Amino acid sequence: MKVLDLKGNVGMDMESDENFVRWHGSVTAAIAAPIDRTWQIASDFSGLQKFVPIVEICERLKGRNRVPGCLRFYTLYSPSGLPGGRRKGWAKERLLVIDEGKHSYAYVVEGSNMNLGDCVVTFKASPSEDDRHVETTVVDWSYVLSPLRKSTREKTLCDMSEFGWTFIKGLEAAATAEVIDFEGSVFGGYAAQIRAGTIA
Repeated sequence: MKVLDLKGNVGMDMESDENFVRWHGSVTAAIAAPIDRTWQIASDFSGLQKFVPIVEICERLKGRNRVPGCLRFYTLYSPSGLPGGRRKGWAKERLLVIDEGKHSYAYVVEGSNMNLGDCVVTFKASPSEDDRHVETTVVDWSYVLSPLRKSTREKTLCDMSEFGWTFIKGLEAAATAEVIDFEGSVFGGYAAQIRAGTIA
């Protein structure tokens, strides 16, 4: 994986003719997998646990997968800590928009114990190729949220970028895995294997 950009900053967004300070950042990387396979995995909104190793469960609470309005709930665990300073967290998120042609989607956090407030995350994938003309995918995971009272800007941006990095690393590992399970999942058993320490 080639990291192309990792940044976080403060910006001014316009809403209802008033200025609001917003925190935003992004993680951008090129992963060694073609865009069709990458998108098939990344767009599985209610299947986060299939490729993000720190996600324990992910359930669809409402709506249809890959359709705006879909609501998911997931739990996750990270020994190194999560946004909000916890090791075990949960979040409920609603898919706002998805564009199959542009390989992009956005979702909003509607509830969590990780102090994420009104965070909106946008994912976008673009086709590319490496120096050997092998198909790759450039992925961008970006976020924007209102300032949090219980955290500093630096800590929040660091935590969010770390989660985005974990998402992208899991996505690449799943997209390049050769194992396919009997239910037709392209993810194989990657998440379970990495939790068990069988994949470096």
